[in-house]
Amino acid sequence: MCGIIGYSGRQNPIPILIDGLKKLEYRGYDSWGIAVKDKKSKQFKIEKHI
Repeated sequence: MCGIIGYSGRQNPIPILIDGLKKLEYRGYDSWGIAVKDKKSKQFKIEKHI
């Protein structure tokens, strides 16, 4: 099973995303990733682990 959380908006995303992560149940072996867009450069920073 997988769980996906995302946010796009003008509010501070950190508390929104942390709250969403806390609501996910343990789903066994997990991989994870995160992508963050820089406002100025409009580039994405992507980190992933398997």
